[in-house]
Amino acid sequence: MAWHTEMGGSKIGFPTTAWTQIRNARGIGEERKRGWDHLCLIYWKPVYAIIMSWVKDNEKAKDLTQDFFERQLSNPVVVTTADKRFGRFRVYLRNRLRFFLREQHKKARAKRTEASLDELAEEGREPADPGAGPFEEFMDRSLAETPAGRTRERLEDHYRATGKDKRLRVMGLRLDGRKVADIAREMGETEDTIKNELRAYRRDFHNTFLKVVRSTVDSDDLVKEEVRELERIIGGGRKKG
Repeated sequence: MAWHTEMGGSKIGFPTTAWTQIRNARGIGEERKRGWDHLCLIYWKPVYAIIMSWVKDNEKAKDLTQDFFERQLSNPVVVTTADKRFGRFRVYLRNRLRFFLREQHKKARAKRTEASLDELAEEGREPADPGAGPFEEFMDRSLAETPAGRTRERLEDHYRATGKDKRLRVMGLRLDGRKVADIAREMGETEDTIKNELRAYRRDFHNTFLKVVRSTVDSDDLVKEEVRELERIIGGGRKKG
């Protein structure tokens, strides 16, 4: 399903300009911290998953993820509004994460003897070069899929908080691949009712998704560009599969 790119309204409230706040902030102030808190909430899980796939150790992955985000927050000059390359947070995050992992890779290799490295390589236990092709593709795809996943989480929370249990259940069943007729039978509803709930869900998803994306880019003009790029990365991954 292609994501639409017209800006739409939504009553689900969260900062819509978090990345702009960070890029406009002077030093490490409250505005910058609020922006980071919001973006870290969106991207914490995928960054952890990426690092976990690299180190293959749960506790170490948690520590490195924490270290990574704290480093970005503590550096007030890490990115500026003048640097147009990083108008999209996902692009900035990918570049910083790539640099961070390469740095960790170099440190790990420096601590080991040549002999131990050879043993680890033979046993397949040494972390791969984070700049290698397959890992880069996994990192790109994980970050690209994040806004859609975060949108679904926001909608689930919103539906529970507002008592829209029917729509929540319809959403869950549909995401599991169930057909409209099957959902209607299971829930004891007419197919028209289920179709109406699905239309409402798609509308909610559309509006919320655009706001999630908007919080990760520097201007409204970049929303469409970012959505197209997300579609390209995820669509390309589907074709390969």
